[in-house]
Amino acid sequence: MTEGFERVDGPGQVGGLFLPPDAIGDLRAGDDLDHDPVTNVDVSVAAVDPGSTVTIRESGQGEVSELTYDARSGLLVAWSYQNPYQYQRHDFRLTGQGARQRACATPTPGGRRAR
Repeated sequence: MTEGFERVDGPGQVGGLFLPPDAIGDLRAGDDLDHDPVTNVDVSVAAVDPGSTVTIRESGQGEVSELTYDARSGLLVAWSYQNPYQYQRHDFRLTGQGARQRACATPTPGGRRAR
């Protein structure tokens, strides 16, 4: 079954479809990126595989999201959402033979092509 949806994103929001590749290179596992005192949600770098991927974790009371980005193109390649109170977990991944090639050939926000 194939479904689709439309969304608008920017690099400054958690869960965006891309991150600037130059910014990804500066991230280190364990880096704290943000804490919202009102919602008590934390955003941090969960994992870094240099030259391959970086995973950003957004966690708060009742939910955890992990977003994995291709380090070369900045494209979102995987997303995991977990709600422990409802015993739910959803995993999404960019798949297919050409998925990584397309991700790496995607123009970056500055107009350059990722290499």
